Amino acid sequence: MVYAPIIIITLLNVPIIITLLITIIVATLLPHVDGKKRPTDAAAVAPSSDEEDTCWLCLDVKHESGQPLRRDCSCRGGSGFAHLPCVVEYAGKWSQQSHRHRADYMNKFIEPWLDCPNCHQHYRNELALELANELLSFVEKQYPDHEWKIREALRCKLFVLSSDWTQLERREEAKEVAGRILSMIEKMKMEKSSAAKKNVAIIELHTFSCLGLIALKEGTKEGAKTSMEYYEKCFHMSKAVGFTKRMASAERSFAIAKCFYEGDSSLGAHQKPDRGADHELTKRPVSILQDTKQR
Repeated sequence: MVYAPIIIITLLNVPIIITLLITIIVATLLPHVDGKKRPTDAAAVAPSSDEEDTCWLCLDVKHESGQPLRRDCSCRGGSGFAHLPCVVEYAGKWSQQSHRHRADYMNKFIEPWLDCPNCHQHYRNELALELANELLSFVEKQYPDHEWKIREALRCKLFVLSSDWTQLERREEAKEVAGRILSMIEKMKMEKSSAAKKNVAIIELHTFSCLGLIALKEGTKEGAKTSMEYYEKCFHMSKAVGFTKRMASAERSFAIAKCFYEGDSSLGAHQKPDRGADHELTKRPVSILQDTKQR
């Protein structure tokens, strides 16, 4: 059908250029070719609805370890699926190359273990905890003498353990991790520089804030009282080092814990205490290497 105008126009001795132009226009406007629907570019590249999801790293469905495809972030459609071993391998390589980012070294080091590189949102639930455990194992194996890297990996694990408001079964594990962090920073307290004091304050604030949230999760009056004690510590520590925003955060969290303690859950039912050294509950713990520069 597309070639019919060419024959007619040629018989009428119409110039070749005009013939070609008319042919292109007709071919474009015709919705069908030989009775079949003309395919569009979008249809040509769109994946079939029955295609299997594949790992965005190894581009395969199955992994030799037998691990299934996982996705627990904010990716949608067919993106973001990956095998846990593939993500661990990717994150390990990225961490080993993070020294290239001197200005933001530690955050670049931990970023691929906490955030999906596709949607740039945190991993969640069990996948987040598995990757936090993998990060700790990676650091302890690759950098056994780098105490500060181990400490930051522990902080990430504590962040994950305390990030789910509804998760209660991880309390003891979180307390153990917090205990390791606090024991590790005792050496830092021996340093007399103002920068060292701020670094200690940042780590302690994050740790005590997480412990305060974990205590409040117990859902008991005693837990709420313990939570108040942790947030009171955070308030006084923030005041001592001049962290005014964190003073306000600790004060707000203390008020929420007090509501639970006094049996008034009207405030606590809709709000959660601030967790971590970053003031906003939704943010991961910023490395002390970056955080100190912001104060």
